[in-house]
Amino acid sequence: MSWKEQEEYSEWNVKEYEDYLARPKDDFGYNRMWDVAKYNPYAAYMFARRMENGEIDDQACHYLSRSAEYGCSRAFWRLVTNHPGEIGVRNLCVVFDRCVGFREDVYGREQRLVRTAEGLAEDHPVLWTVLAYYSLCRRDLEAFDGYSAKACQIGDVHSMYMRAYRLLEAAVSAGAEKGREAADEAIQLLESSISEVWESARLLGEELWTGRWIPCDRDRAVVLLEDAARRSGHGHRDIWARYLREMPGEDEREPWDHIPTGLERMGFRECPGLTDTVEWKVLMRLTHTNRDGFTACRDDMGANGGFENGVFRINPFFSEGLELPFLVFKPADIHVYDHDSPRLDSKTGINGARMMLRACVESLGVE
Repeated sequence: MSWKEQEEYSEWNVKEYEDYLARPKDDFGYNRMWDVAKYNPYAAYMFARRMENGEIDDQACHYLSRSAEYGCSRAFWRLVTNHPGEIGVRNLCVVFDRCVGFREDVYGREQRLVRTAEGLAEDHPVLWTVLAYYSLCRRDLEAFDGYSAKACQIGDVHSMYMRAYRLLEAAVSAGAEKGREAADEAIQLLESSISEVWESARLLGEELWTGRWIPCDRDRAVVLLEDAARRSGHGHRDIWARYLREMPGEDEREPWDHIPTGLERMGFRECPGLTDTVEWKVLMRLTHTNRDGFTACRDDMGANGGFENGVFRINPFFSEGLELPFLVFKPADIHVYDHDSPRLDSKTGINGARMMLRACVESLGVE
């Protein structure tokens, strides 16, 4: 075993595997074998090689994946060269990311694995996508742009989605004038990949909903968003599926003997859970608003850094002691305070507040 291989295993890894082999033949069993391989990259790799040789009847790719996730680069290269169709592009990307990140960067290990992947990519083009995903996870955007461009050239739909997402991020930050070229490329990539990648269908649906970079087409947007929800495996839990199917009901009337709380006497109404609703989550996605309330949309950025159009304004959620509403609904002059425990200066209840948020979502893309 070379020093490069030795650094990926411990003495315990090798000994546990050898102890297992030393057991009596009738003590062998599937469960015990998987237990040994579960946290042992050396054992998982060796079991996989025996499966490939026909000594053990099982799926080698499962054991190679486990080995690679625990830092065995030999297992990952074997997955690429012998089992790419069995594991799939998505899983291969995640496994490489975990393989590189599982161990410390001893002797430049990270750079060595990346260089090896680059060298193998000519014969195994899926590695361009793997490298693109790896670079995007680390926000190395210069490397991502290079890898994703190569992957898109050979028609990889997963890289098309990742590149489109990245281009739209850049476009909304640059604004309509400077971001147009990037957005146009992104839309083309999404159109080319929607049939195979559900994330592309969702992202294109959201762009069609707002009409930010492509003419607004709500009918087609609904079709794409519903299709993405179905293919994602999230079903009714998907936020767009819930938004399109679950209309808020009517608020319950207050009993005649209701005693107003202190907030109500001051003209406020508590709306607990408002920022956990599907309407709020959809609004945050479409306005590119981060967890602190700042938007990436240059053209729709208000004075405080939050999203603003003619219907509503979002202020940063944690404004250093300033008692600003985090949402202002302009048509009814309603202000919503305290992101963590929302309260409105209106008698509107939770369902009425959800309908207000829907009006905000509907206003996006409207001139």
